Amino acid sequence: MKKVKKLDRLDSDFLDHMHVIWYITGNCKFNCAYCDVMDNKRVNTHLDSQKKIADTLFKLKKGFEIYLYGGEPTEYKYFHELVQYINSKESEHFKGIELQTNLNISLKELKRILEYDIKISPSIHLTFLKGDSLEGLIEKIILIQKSGKLNRIDFMLEKWTVKKHVQFNQMLVDNNLTDYIQYIYNYFEQHTGEDYTGKWNSNKIKEYEEIVSKATTPQETYRLTYDDDSVEELCVNEMIVKDLSFKGRTCEARKYLTWIDYNGNWWECNIAQAKGTPLGNILRNPNHFLVTTQFPVKCRFEKCDACFFVKRY
Repeated sequence: MKKVKKLDRLDSDFLDHMHVIWYITGNCKFNCAYCDVMDNKRVNTHLDSQKKIADTLFKLKKGFEIYLYGGEPTEYKYFHELVQYINSKESEHFKGIELQTNLNISLKELKRILEYDIKISPSIHLTFLKGDSLEGLIEKIILIQKSGKLNRIDFMLEKWTVKKHVQFNQMLVDNNLTDYIQYIYNYFEQHTGEDYTGKWNSNKIKEYEEIVSKATTPQETYRLTYDDDSVEELCVNEMIVKDLSFKGRTCEARKYLTWIDYNGNWWECNIAQAKGTPLGNILRNPNHFLVTTQFPVKCRFEKCDACFFVKRY
């Protein structure tokens, strides 16, 4: 059996700065089975504590980008105040804010957000589409795209509403939005252990494969070099189901990636946030965060399910 001797991420600009994934709230009106962040305890931590987190981030001596995640970030009580505060701060290293939102907001609210210096990545969960129609959802995405602030469309291919997914995918194609799409599917099974495709009948599987085949822009791509010098390039969904273990290997997570929750706890990566203890707390010990994030980390898990910051296997 061939062994991987080298792993490279091909979108090289991803490793030129730090990606700060910041869960500012666990509040969300959706109830996605694969989400391990949503808690709906209606927690709204005080704005002062979130400002302190921002203050520490702006002491980083390297490029960094802030990603506002949830839950649903726009449901944080002080969302607007926090965005305004972040954008009011100055640092030569700050590369901006990206908001991931399920767009379960009014057009009026979206237009208000678009007034900020911010990029937006809609996360599409059609299973929970209630008050908004497909037409209303595409209207919001087009508005973001015309504003020049659309970064990516995370299209969650859920098993429950496949026909609706096919219909909406065609709407994205018809409106020339396919270059922004990132299809997400294998992540579900890897993250929850539940079989999301085996329960479908053959017609639905066919529709599912048709959705995937419409991707015109590849997702983040990786090059695997094997011990016989053969090479294989895989997208992130293919990497997720690849039988690779990185435990004990040096990983660039922590140096180029960190996950922070609204209580100030922080981890080196997605799987650590879901399954491991925090590496520290940025509110209680900001200097520890600033020092340790200068260095890579040894992977402490058997399986990587999303990030793949490891450089050598």
